Amino acid sequence: MEYTGLTISNKFHPRDEIASLHVDAQNTFTELCNDELPVKGGHEIVGELNKNATFASIHTASGDEHHENALHIATPEHPQLTPVNDPEHPDLDVFWKWHGQYKTYGWELLDGLPDRDKYDLFIRKGMDPRVHPYGACYHDRLETISTGLIEYYNYMKIRVIIAGGLAGDYCLRTSIKQLVKAEFLVILNLASTRFLEPKNKDAVCKELKDLGVIIVKDSTELKKMAEAS
Repeated sequence: MEYTGLTISNKFHPRDEIASLHVDAQNTFTELCNDELPVKGGHEIVGELNKNATFASIHTASGDEHHENALHIATPEHPQLTPVNDPEHPDLDVFWKWHGQYKTYGWELLDGLPDRDKYDLFIRKGMDPRVHPYGACYHDRLETISTGLIEYYNYMKIRVIIAGGLAGDYCLRTSIKQLVKAEFLVILNLASTRFLEPKNKDAVCKELKDLGVIIVKDSTELKKMAEAS
């Protein structure tokens, strides 16, 4: 079913102003790839991500696409989440386990999501071995090289983004903050995300709420917003 729009805080937003964003909904961030960056329950979000899209006119997504020799890859000498501390590579903050390498099973989108070429815009990020971006809006963590996502939304006159994906405390959180900074209204559907560290959930939700993000439990709350329109 296609809805005409959403009523948010007593203001109606027509469907033409609404986009869905699937952030890094890939096998690499699920228990299907336990040797990469498994997020508990990460593979369970597909249904809610697809429901998010039913309320939007534009469908967008991002995906990690890392180089096999990426400088952020953790080693026994540099375990995951330890600081990089390399002045020659200021865009690298911490080391991460190998994940999301191009054309591997982990790189693939979760089963049940559209293929990459079926989205109106698909953002490929993390290809440069010298950088490790989190958000979908910039190719670098310092946010100096745009992916074009913000510009695309502005060109398409999008004002509201319904967001979900993996993981809620890293790439999705950063993407949402970037969009808020760009003055979009963002709705986070909690049922369409999971957190790498579940203990981070409450702090992330508070941070995003304080920034003006609308947080809903699941797509039934989106449906209520649509039916009130």
